[in-house]
Amino acid sequence: MKKILTLILLSMLFSSNYSYAYGYLTKLIGPGVSINKYFVHNGGGVSLILNENFPLNPDDCGDTKHVFIKGDRAGHKAMISAALAAFASGKKIGLHSYGCEIIPFWGGTVTRPIVSELWVFE
Repeated sequence: MKKILTLILLSMLFSSNYSYAYGYLTKLIGPGVSINKYFVHNGGGVSLILNENFPLNPDDCGDTKHVFIKGDRAGHKAMISAALAAFASGKKIGLHSYGCEIIPFWGGTVTRPIVSELWVFE
């Protein structure tokens, strides 16, 4: 019985850590972050280099001024369009991520957030 309880406790502990492997990089309500530069990758993904660090870092990513929108992610075209419209008009964006990855193009071992949702502030 003690082994079963220990197993249940460990599984709850590990599953709760996994459930927090994503989160907001900016708050839902302002102020957001502005885009300094963007880079379009050959696989359809886009790197956004920000003017300031994103204020939240739930995944403890290594780079807090650089995010990546994967080219194969559902909705990536809409996210890229919204990001480029914000860049062109000088508006700020909000970001939500679903983890960090090393982006091979940039080399090294620094992890960057992978964007799952993106919104533009007024």
